[in-house]
Amino acid sequence: MRKRLCIGSFVVAAAGSAVLVAAAPAHSNGPEWPEDGPPPHGHLHLTDAVLDGRDVVSFEGCRELANGEVVPRSAHHENLHVGRAGTAQRRAGNAVIPMAPVTPFESCEDLAEAVYGPS
Repeated sequence: MRKRLCIGSFVVAAAGSAVLVAAAPAHSNGPEWPEDGPPPHGHLHLTDAVLDGRDVVSFEGCRELANGEVVPRSAHHENLHVGRAGTAQRRAGNAVIPMAPVTPFESCEDLAEAVYGPS
């Protein structure tokens, strides 16, 4: 039964991510980004992610959300990091992490190299 719940959570989380990406235009809503907040940035969606605080220890899969483009500020934190979608992601063992310029990662390949070393 536990295995079914985990798989079901993943399916729900993945479907939620697909809806988010499809519903959100892949461009910045410039005026909505606060001047004192983080700069606009893309996100990486990690599956089966193990984190130590904010550091990625390992992950099974990686995808660039919205093709690596900026998610509109209006959808950013509520739909990626917190709220129902963020909670579903964490419960499913997934993580959504920022891309450059907030982190040094410009792609899944950059993250994989930082976590696992050069291939």
